[in-house]
Amino acid sequence: MPRWVLAGWVVMAAVLAWAPGAAAGGVPLRVYETQLWVGRVLQREASHLDLETRRVIARTVAEEAQAHELDPALLMAVMRVESRFRPGAISHRGARGLMQVKPSTAGELTNGTVTAKALHDPETNVRLGATLLKRFIRTHRGNLAEGLAAYNMGSRRLRHLLARDAALKAEDMRYARAVMREAARLKATHKPVQLRADEAPPATLAAWLMD
Repeated sequence: MPRWVLAGWVVMAAVLAWAPGAAAGGVPLRVYETQLWVGRVLQREASHLDLETRRVIARTVAEEAQAHELDPALLMAVMRVESRFRPGAISHRGARGLMQVKPSTAGELTNGTVTAKALHDPETNVRLGATLLKRFIRTHRGNLAEGLAAYNMGSRRLRHLLARDAALKAEDMRYARAVMREAARLKATHKPVQLRADEAPPATLAAWLMD
C-alpha cells in the first residue's frame, strides 16, 4: 500500500475517531469500531465531503446506531439512497439533508425547535433520521421492510396500502429493497473494523492501520 495512503489513514483515525478524553468517557469499544468503519466508507464513497463533515457523520452514526440499536450499515444505506451523502440535498417534496427529513417531520420530533435550514447540518439530520427510522420500525413490529417503506412514503399511506392488501406490491417495496441491497453491499465491500479490548486510542489505532 502506498505510504501516502497509510499516512492518510493515520490522520483520519486521529481526527475522525478519537476526540480528547473520549476513552475516559467510557465510550464502548463497539462505538469506536463503528466510527472508524463509517469513516472508511465515507472516505471511499463520499470523497466530496471534507474531513470535518466525515468526522461528524461517523461520530453521529456510531452514537445513533448504538442508542437506537440500529445497524450502522442501514443508516449509511439510507443516506446513500436518499441523498448520495449530500448534506445540501433537497427533494422535490421538500425533504432535506443526508437522510431527507421533511421540515414538518423535524418540527414534530423536536416540538418545532429545528428549522428547515438546520436539517442541512449533518449531525442534526442523522440524529432525527435515525430517530424517525427506529420509530417506524417499532411501529411496524420490527418489520424492517415495512419500517423502511414507512420512512419513504409515510406511515399513513403505508397503513392504507396494508389495509387494502396485506401483501404489498413490488413497486411499494422498491425503496425498502434498494436500501437493504445497499446495506448488504456496504457490508460486503467494506470490511468490519474489529479492535482488541486492550487497544487504546490513538496510538494503537495508528499501529493497527499499519498492519
